[in-house]
Amino acid sequence: MIGKVKQLLKTNNFLSLAGNASASLLGVISFAVIARSLDKAGAGSWFLFLMVFTFFDMLRSGLLLNGLIRAVAGSKTKEEENEAIGSGWQIVLIVTLLSATLITAIYYIFQSSFTAQDYQLLGEWFWLAALVSLPGVFATWVLNAKSEFKKLLWIRIAMQVVFVGILFFNAFTYKSLNLVFWAFIIGHGVSGIWVLLAGWTRLDTFFAGTKSQRKSLFAFGKYSMGTLIGSNLLRSSDTFIIRIMMGPEAVAIYNIPQKLIEIMEMPIRSFLATALPVMAKLFGHGEKQELSNTFEKNAGFLTFIIIPLSAVVFIFAKPLVVLLGGEGYEESAIILRMFAVYTAFLPLDRYSGVALDIVNKPALNMIKVVLMLAINVIGDIIAIKWTNSVSAVAFVSILTFGSGIVFGYAFLKKHLEYSFKAIFSKGWKELLRLKAKYIN
Repeated sequence: MIGKVKQLLKTNNFLSLAGNASASLLGVISFAVIARSLDKAGAGSWFLFLMVFTFFDMLRSGLLLNGLIRAVAGSKTKEEENEAIGSGWQIVLIVTLLSATLITAIYYIFQSSFTAQDYQLLGEWFWLAALVSLPGVFATWVLNAKSEFKKLLWIRIAMQVVFVGILFFNAFTYKSLNLVFWAFIIGHGVSGIWVLLAGWTRLDTFFAGTKSQRKSLFAFGKYSMGTLIGSNLLRSSDTFIIRIMMGPEAVAIYNIPQKLIEIMEMPIRSFLATALPVMAKLFGHGEKQELSNTFEKNAGFLTFIIIPLSAVVFIFAKPLVVLLGGEGYEESAIILRMFAVYTAFLPLDRYSGVALDIVNKPALNMIKVVLMLAINVIGDIIAIKWTNSVSAVAFVSILTFGSGIVFGYAFLKKHLEYSFKAIFSKGWKELLRLKAKYIN
């Protein structure tokens, strides 16, 4: 039994989940330490900086991550792999330098207009954070493409541990906003030096990049970045619309269940991260039948994993929202139950999107997300006008993600042979196989 557990702990799916979970946990800890060690003005300045940097990092990843994974995993020779990684390095360096230069230039040109402390800190620190974080970020992309999730796990933990360690030191000594920024820089810097020395960034391939590969990555990336922006707007559109039409109290009632669902989505993101390079390799080598089989098996297996979790959340919705938000949020339970319904089938939506990227149809994936966003926004407005109920907005989410499954099926069916029947049958067989392997 111990041997089986050890074997399970070494699987890519577990390592990916452990990486996401540890990063999220350490992120929550850092949030709590900063909130308690700085005054509200200082904490607000930090959170503004972090919001802008996170958005920049999201765009940087959206432009290159999926395209690079697809190109590296699908490479047939070492030369092709080097060309893909080198081209990725060239693009990400240009994007990082341009972004850092633009934000810094805007700040110094219009410095007299940015008198608030938070804007000053953003203008003075962004360029350094963008550059120092680059080696670690790029290394995680390469390791993801190569399915080396154990190394990826250690990078995430190392950066966060250094960051949180300095934050605790700051909390018990200086309680300085500047030291929070230095903690961020040092955390990324230490992990960056480590991955450079270990060779995980593959910086040696920089000059192997080619014009044709850069063009290919950028052509793919402009759509995947659009998909990522659309996905984030889809996630935040409910909050904005509720705030405008119903007020901040309704936002709080709605956001408590959203935070709980984000925890449930963690295994979905982790499993997708491990599936992407495997599926990309199959497509790159022309094994479309095996790609279909892998897609059906993985999508079905993850659905059977998420359904029991959704059932537990549905049943214990009330104590869960009270645990997170307190007694005043009992009315959020019905919202959480509706979220649990659509989350049960979220793997089908997410896997169809990944598969569209894999078969080189990122534009269709972006269109799918845009259509979902349109349905969600229109549905939210109608629901609030007719019912003035936050619960009605949650119900619209079921329709929104249901439409994503329909759109994904319609778009993907033209490029990949699969069926819902096979998804569930193969997913169930995979669940039984893994149960016998690791549990029985």
